[in-house]
Order: sequence, then C-alpha cells, then structure tokens
Amino acid sequence: MQLLSNKSVQFLFRSDFEQAVLKSAYSYINNLHDPLRANSFALVIRELIRIAMARIAPDIEIMKTEWFLGDNGKVSRKERYRFAVSGHITDDLIKKNPELNTASEINDLVDAVNKLSKYAHISNGTYNISDEEVAKFLDEIESAVIDYAENLEHIQERIQEKALELTQEALVDEITNSIPHELDSLSRHTIVENAFIEEMAEIDLFAQSQVVSGSGYTELELNYGSMKDGHSCSDRYPLTFHAVINIGSLEPMINKIEVDTSSFYE
Repeated sequence: MQLLSNKSVQFLFRSDFEQAVLKSAYSYINNLHDPLRANSFALVIRELIRIAMARIAPDIEIMKTEWFLGDNGKVSRKERYRFAVSGHITDDLIKKNPELNTASEINDLVDAVNKLSKYAHISNGTYNISDEEVAKFLDEIESAVIDYAENLEHIQERIQEKALELTQEALVDEITNSIPHELDSLSRHTIVENAFIEEMAEIDLFAQSQVVSGSGYTELELNYGSMKDGHSCSDRYPLTFHAVINIGSLEPMINKIEVDTSSFYE
C-alpha cells in the first residue's frame, strides 16, 4: 500500500480520478483469493502511469523540446518520462549540472512498466503466482514508481534553485554594469556592490520561455565630496525586477530593474 501513502506519488497521480484508479489497483492485489490479482494490479497501474504521463507530458509539448529525437515521428516512453520530470531542460544544462540527471530513475520506471506489461498479459507464468512472487513483484513496482515520483519533485526543486542562482548572477551583472539612474543620482560616485533576490516567481518547466518577476535589495557605497575631503557610506535599497528566462538553458535576460530609493529622501 506504499503508493497510497507516499506524498510524492500523490503529487504524481494528483487528480481525483487518478487517485481513485490507484485505490482500485490495490483492491485487486489485496484480494488473496483471486488468481488474477497480480495481473489485474499490473494492468491498472500500467494504465494509471499512461494516464498521468499523457496529462503531464503531451506529445505536442515534447516535440517542441530541443532534445526530442523524433524517431519515426513518435515520442518514446523515456522521452515522455523525462519531460514529466524536467520539461525543456537541455542536455547541455544537465551535463553542466549532473544533479539534474534523471536517466537512472527514468530507466527504472521504463523497466517497471515493461514488467507491468508482462504481468498484464495472462499466461501460465503469470497466472495464480505464489504469495512470495506477488510480494516481490509488488515491491519492485512500488519502489520504481516511488523513486521516480520522489525524484520528480527533487529535480524540479533543484531546477528552481538553479534558475534562482543564474538569475541572481544576471541581476548582479546588470545592476553593477548599468547602474540605474535613481541610484547614480544618490551621490557623486555611487558604487553598486551587490544585489540579492529574496523572492522570485517559480518557473514553468513546461514552457519554452517565461517572463518572471521578483524582489530583493541592492547594497551600495555612496561617495560624496572630493578625493581629499570626501566621505563614503554604505546603504541598501529594495528592488524589483523582471526577466525573461529560456527554460531549456535557464539563461535569464534581465529587462527591467526598479529600485525604491524613497527612504533616502525621508
């Protein structure tokens, strides 16, 4: 019953219909007097994975990705499972960030679905199997689905963190190289030392590009007077920004920064 209690699996099979189908699968496997209980469970879980993947990763969206191979014009099972985890994220980005690689979990899920297909077909080898075989089969399927579902959430969290990291770098570059007028006018020589993002909208992995907004603050050095009798002080001001992010590479382009310097004049 592990799939019913795992939060990541609940997120993967998130619709009421999918949850109902999942419960039905266990009603079959728990019927100890049914010689077809493993077969029925296998068929329902295989269909449940297909239903969820069709919702999360439709063909038309997968075909827009940079990494889609298009063998025979069809989306492969691996490609569908990959898109469900990491959307448009490119091979190049994964090479630079191995922690975003889900190849192992995707392969395990493919193997699990192949095993489900084997048991979904009734034969002398799959009919009325022993309790020990059922337990082993169930454990393998549950483990593969849970690993995939948990990794789906973990990878998407890491992608969000990477997007934030790269946008932070782009924000610093933009604001230090092109100091906004409202900051430059605060002193004779304003130096922008750093900028930090405190909040940023989550990116949509299933879009090709996205406009995101966020807020944070910038740290400054304000310099007054001449070199001989001048003085300087440090200050910080809140800011907001907008950026366009290429989802495949997570490369951001900062197109608007606004700094609130009203406190300077109070």
